[in-house]
Amino acid sequence: MPDGTGWIATQSQKRIAQGQEKADVVHKAEEKAKAQKTELYVHNEQGDVAEEKDYS
Repeated sequence: MPDGTGWIATQSQKRIAQGQEKADVVHKAEEKAKAQKTELYVHNEQGDVAEEKDYS
């Protein structure tokens, strides 16, 4: 999700990744989701879910 200064990834309302490029943040979040065998929801600039990935 965008936060005004870049992109962030959260899990249970805790920040798990952040950066200027969405692709970098999504990649970090994907790695964590794969390791934890969970789902990942990627949001667009408006905050809507744009993509769902299931690694369970």
